[in-house]
Amino acid sequence: MKSKNTVKPSGITRRTFVWSAAAGALVAGVAARPKWAVSQGTVAIRYISMHPQQLFWAKFYFELEKQAKEITKGDLKIEWAGGPETMPPLQAPDAISKGVFDMCLSTFGFYGNAIPEGIGIQVEMASLKGLHESGAFAFMDEIHRKKLGVTILGLPSTGVGYGVFANKPIATLEDFRGRKFRSLGLQVAMMKALGSATVAVAPAETYSALERGVVEGLTWPLVGVAEFRYHEIAKNLVRPPYYHSIVDHIMNAKKFDGLPKDIQGALLKASAATDAWGYQFTLKSAAEELETMKKAGLVENHLPPADAKKFIEIAIGAAWEKITADSPDNGPKIRDLMKKAAAIA
Repeated sequence: MKSKNTVKPSGITRRTFVWSAAAGALVAGVAARPKWAVSQGTVAIRYISMHPQQLFWAKFYFELEKQAKEITKGDLKIEWAGGPETMPPLQAPDAISKGVFDMCLSTFGFYGNAIPEGIGIQVEMASLKGLHESGAFAFMDEIHRKKLGVTILGLPSTGVGYGVFANKPIATLEDFRGRKFRSLGLQVAMMKALGSATVAVAPAETYSALERGVVEGLTWPLVGVAEFRYHEIAKNLVRPPYYHSIVDHIMNAKKFDGLPKDIQGALLKASAATDAWGYQFTLKSAAEELETMKKAGLVENHLPPADAKKFIEIAIGAAWEKITADSPDNGPKIRDLMKKAAAIA
């Protein structure tokens, strides 16, 4: 039996086709939905999120739930089973792997111990189209299935980079030395290369860590930050941005593979439509948040041109060095696929 990620002679996978069709329809404003011949009754999928319902990141659940309901006329239900109060974010991917829950919203750095090469998808700023057409998405899904027993349904938040937020101004690269930053995943190697110490702190505990001086700043996506109010203490945002902020919807692979084929197709289509919607929503939210934070006193610290160039070189170099060291088999291939993905408009 062929995997859903098997590459056809044309170079287009079934997943890529579904993503392209759904995204194209959404962008074109096509409201019509196909009727899915669901033959085995209502299917429910238990969903957990790394953040509570009221926060930015939970919006992708509501869009996915809406898309699934519309596409299947209610025969596929994505049921909210809880946020971090139900399952700590760093433990959620393992819970999906073990089938405790069916699906979760996470990010690659949260389960880097299980899939150290996963963060490679965030090093280069590549479009959804590039990630799919280059084969980077399919290869990453293959690794997730093999190592964690999950499948990547989609990437609902893309399009913006990361930022370093600090409690004191950063005028040059030298100002990073000797300081402590809340960092996870892909950020750790970069911050260490800049001479900073890193501390792993959960999102809900980071504000308190800033208040108490446990950390002097943090690395965070340039979206979904204002609601945590980190900028009230870490008032300096270092420019330029770096990397690619991506969150993923992952699902227990056995659960997905056991779904009726029409439900599988509907779920992939709903996920692809959510990804396309999420890209626009992320860009809009990031712009609005930046203005909100600047009105509240956030200051953008622009590194001098030479330092800015070196900053990006250090970030990318440290990332690929770590990924290829942690995963000598997959790291180089992911690096090549991501370079290819970034070159696709």
